[in-house]
Amino acid sequence: MITTLLEISMTKIWMAYGPYFDAIRQTMQTNIAERKHLSVEDVAKKHTFYMTINSSDKMVRMESVGSNTGQSVNANNPHSFVAILPVCGPITRNGGACSYGSIDLRDDMIEAAKQEDCAGVVLYINSGGGSANAIDDIKYAINYVHQQGKKVKAFIDGMCASAAYYYAALCDEIYYMNEKDQIGSIGAFAAFYTQKDGDKNRYTNETFRVVYADKSYEKNKWYREASEGNYETVKEELNELNEDFIADVKAARPNAKDKHLHGAMFNAADLQGTLVDGQSTLEECCAHMIAIYESNTDNSTNTKTSINMQNYPLINAA
Repeated sequence: MITTLLEISMTKIWMAYGPYFDAIRQTMQTNIAERKHLSVEDVAKKHTFYMTINSSDKMVRMESVGSNTGQSVNANNPHSFVAILPVCGPITRNGGACSYGSIDLRDDMIEAAKQEDCAGVVLYINSGGGSANAIDDIKYAINYVHQQGKKVKAFIDGMCASAAYYYAALCDEIYYMNEKDQIGSIGAFAAFYTQKDGDKNRYTNETFRVVYADKSYEKNKWYREASEGNYETVKEELNELNEDFIADVKAARPNAKDKHLHGAMFNAADLQGTLVDGQSTLEECCAHMIAIYESNTDNSTNTKTSINMQNYPLINAA
């Protein structure tokens, strides 16, 4: 929890839905004010399991599998499986007691993709976004999964906004659970506190002083300018990041329209064929991925498997 609070405190550039971001800030400040304590043991519990879905005897079932035991994540089942990794809550790099950071997701995704019987990965998303610093980890992990010849799907169940949609756009396919699921908020913004030289503490009346070396005139330039009300340097960084975001979405979702790219939120049902591929269930997404993977595996050994796409009606329709 401590690392998460520090990360949120220090993060400047955000990709998050506005009300969601405000809630994160308020929660953070409450935790700091109330000195809430969390033991190392409690934090460690978060990294013990992630979810898989296995195909066996034409059945699909969910089970929890240890991801840090040093053994194959599918050691007890010889059949193909899909690793399901949760992207829920505020997106950060380090994660917290109740959420996985992009570092956790990156490492778990890579570990799962290494398993020979892993059919692919599903990112289970219900998030309003978060830190822009968390994007590169997921890019790296998805590229690694692709190098192993496997796919990554995004499954949205609730909200998928801003950085969370960036995650989804990097995936091979995107499906949603409910027609009213909220998707969008494509864009970036900066939020930070400033304190400039000469400011006084309203409670202690102490004066804040900061002095820079003569040759350190570029150090904290954006921060010093912002404290004086000049945000041009921050905007330059924001605009560059935002252009990358839009370019990646356009590349991944070529049917996206201009109205989708400027921060608005939409009902999932109104985005079919543009920002999402269609409606489905988590089980259908995983079963379809396993069927395709096992078909390709069987074909590579000259054994053909017939896939009845009618078993996956929503995906087939999409």
